[in-house]
Amino acid sequence: MLTQITIPFESKENIRYSCNTASLFHGLLMEQLSADYAEKLHENALRPFSQNILPQDAGGIWTVSILTAEDAEKLVPAVTNLKTAEMLQKNDVLTFGAPEQQSVSYSDLFRRHYIMSDAPRLIRLHFETPTAFKSGGQYANMPSAKLILSGLAKRYDHTCGIHDTIYETLFDEMEQRVTISGFRIRSASFSLEGVRIPAFLGEITLRVSGNPTFRSYINMICDYAQYSGVGIKTALGMGRVKYEPIKP
Repeated sequence: MLTQITIPFESKENIRYSCNTASLFHGLLMEQLSADYAEKLHENALRPFSQNILPQDAGGIWTVSILTAEDAEKLVPAVTNLKTAEMLQKNDVLTFGAPEQQSVSYSDLFRRHYIMSDAPRLIRLHFETPTAFKSGGQYANMPSAKLILSGLAKRYDHTCGIHDTIYETLFDEMEQRVTISGFRIRSASFSLEGVRIPAFLGEITLRVSGNPTFRSYINMICDYAQYSGVGIKTALGMGRVKYEPIKP
């Protein structure tokens, strides 16, 4: 089960919270959890959630997306029960509004793309918070179809308990059949504990060739990206993305 919670908040000090403040909200979220569960999350290299901030005047919008039903049982009440919070780093107090929650099962996600629609060949991805990757141990802020899709494939398999994917074959097919046909991106950075991570923002259009099954798969994991995020540090605010299928 995929679950997404969106909750607006207002700042007592009229502070506009940027996407870079999402790490503070990660800390706030951890404070609402039991010590044992928070430690379990810390030890999990592939976090079962993503979260990010979009700024608004005198506040912002906090989005938390959860990738499994088991984790939703712990994380949903931790977010939705928040009414106020002290942000000591900002000398501020936040007041949270009414949360909006939506969920979709993995089986419904599969049906949406494999059964109920003819998978489009063009996909537009809107990167709404700074996005970056790790490649060869280095930060990479120039996106490629393989960097975007390979991470999504592995994270999707991890949350679905799929262990038999032959990634070398899959990634070769991605390189051959998915290209970037258009883009409107700009360089950006994400500040985290005094370190500026090079990143990008904007839109990328993917062109997918191949048989309908492959096109359905690529569309499905791009849809899934709206919950998982793309690239590194999605639990700390990076990699928020919106999926837009472009139909002829």
